[in-house]
Amino acid sequence: MYSVIYFICEKLPITKEINMKKIKLIAIDLDETLLTTDKRVQEDDLAALNKAREKGVVIVFSSGRHLDGMKPILGVAGKDAYCISSAGAVITDSSDKVVFSSCIAPEKVHSILSFIKEKGFYAQGYPPAQKFLYAERCDWTDIYEEKCKCTGICRPDMFEAEDIESSKILILGDPEALKPLQKELRDMYPGHPVVFSQPTHLEILQKGVSKGDSLEILCDMLGIDISETMGIGDSEVDLPLIQTAGIGACPANSMEIIKKNSDYISPLTNNECAVAEILNRFVLGE
Repeated sequence: MYSVIYFICEKLPITKEINMKKIKLIAIDLDETLLTTDKRVQEDDLAALNKAREKGVVIVFSSGRHLDGMKPILGVAGKDAYCISSAGAVITDSSDKVVFSSCIAPEKVHSILSFIKEKGFYAQGYPPAQKFLYAERCDWTDIYEEKCKCTGICRPDMFEAEDIESSKILILGDPEALKPLQKELRDMYPGHPVVFSQPTHLEILQKGVSKGDSLEILCDMLGIDISETMGIGDSEVDLPLIQTAGIGACPANSMEIIKKNSDYISPLTNNECAVAEILNRFVLGE
């Protein structure tokens, strides 16, 4: 069975044929993609995920969240063999065992955190397989913990410490203040991805880390050709996933850079079950 995709952006319309039978793995972002604005998994989305599983499709949740922050969602949406967390820095199996990780070394973490402190921003560190760290509790801590339904650990010396290995560094703040900081960090730490996962969330990763790279690593582990995959996401941190997967799709609420690089843009937002619409159209044939 074949379907024809039409997507419209600032470029000319593009037509692409996709054999639905060849999709063996779907990597799906959580926040603002699968989850509603109030962080729920909707019934139609859940039903589509379960139907895809029944067809033998591997569902992989690929999030900027660390694994601890993903677990409340996994308890509802289910968990297949693997998860990609921390924007691609960590891959875990069904028992939460880390099968791949690429973290920022302690000396680089110290350098980055010292710069962030100098600039006056709030930040969080993510030691592998541990709760996130923060130096001093503030409103951003409360907002993050409420959103992810997880708790962090206060480490007052975090900005000065020289022994913290971190899967990523997260800076939370006003979007207009974070944009110039993104440029400064990219200039200071070339090769390190510095990307937005949400307008108020700026992520710094180890060199060579992305959701797209981890998708390729996972496909190698599972013996799945990258052309047989679909990636669904909404924000800048999802761009490598969208570009790497055999099919890149996104909800209508996605950032413009994601829309421009996707093979398909759903007419529905994350609050309107975009994931279900995408799966029904290209995987389930409904």
